Amino acid sequence: MDPTLGLRLRLMLTLGAVAVLPLAGVAYVVAHDEVANVDSSLAFQRHDAELAAQAKATARLSRRELSVVTAAAATRLRRNELRTFARRHHVVLEVGGHRYGRLLPHALAARLRLVSGGHRIGTAIVQVAAPRAHLPAGIGARRTAAVYRRVEEGSLLALAALMLLAFFLAQPLLRALRWTEQRAGESRVDSLTAIPNRRALEETLAAEISRAERFGHELAVVLLDLDHFKRINDTHGHAAGDRLLREVAGLLHASARQGDTVARWGGEEFVAVLPETNLAGAVQLAERLRTEIGRISLGAIRASASCGVATLVAGDGTETLLAAADAALYRAKENGRDRTEVATRNGIDDFPLPRAS
Repeated sequence: MDPTLGLRLRLMLTLGAVAVLPLAGVAYVVAHDEVANVDSSLAFQRHDAELAAQAKATARLSRRELSVVTAAAATRLRRNELRTFARRHHVVLEVGGHRYGRLLPHALAARLRLVSGGHRIGTAIVQVAAPRAHLPAGIGARRTAAVYRRVEEGSLLALAALMLLAFFLAQPLLRALRWTEQRAGESRVDSLTAIPNRRALEETLAAEISRAERFGHELAVVLLDLDHFKRINDTHGHAAGDRLLREVAGLLHASARQGDTVARWGGEEFVAVLPETNLAGAVQLAERLRTEIGRISLGAIRASASCGVATLVAGDGTETLLAAADAALYRAKENGRDRTEVATRNGIDDFPLPRAS
């Protein structure tokens, strides 16, 4: 499988997973509003239907039944007959100061004057139960389901579009990420020797000092400087000098244990940070490196190195520990080069060193 395709797919899935919650939130809000709109629309439709039914019933009563009731009431003026008529036709008759029948709650009513012989004899209140407006069964549930279906389809389409966009944009995005990682790595790696540079060394040493103080471990530093390096460059050219630097970096890297850090400090200087290493172990490593470097020859010139060794003491920081190793290195230079010196800490320097070969 093409690794680029795999990276694209992983990026698609990652963006899809990240986008699920926001899309779900948006979908919920949209669905909630749409359902509320559906409920409001149904309520308006019911109200309009009831008003239309009431108007229709009132018109029907006005046109047909009221005329019949009026004529019948005018001819039945005796109380018993009026009472019976009112009960049978669900009307209320108000005649001669008496009311016959009863008003029904929530009923449509139409009032009509009762006239006989040109004289008003009372009032007829015609009642009909208010018609209930019915919408088709299940219309609310169907509309709500349609809303949810549209929201789901829209969310899935948005998610698919996002993942498709991620698929096509993945290549330039991954290229930019790789470029960023490469630049970040280059800022911590020496371009000539391909080992960590001074910046990386300072960060690592600070972390190792903190860890050594926390757990009570020993920590040692070896500062190594190539002797007469300028003479090598002047005699054999900078290409030979660069080759020597690369060989020394290779020796340092090969001699380092897992957990050790070797770096180019600058120019012809190198540093080895040795966690959980005492002074004897650090000196042993420095001497081994010095011996290996002494076997490198450039024409008539034999390479050599001077080493300064320092171990961590209470209160040391990055600068003080490196300064102690640098002081020991300076003493090695003053004492004839091609040798290892130990930093004098607190006025004590009694570590027996091997004689320079």
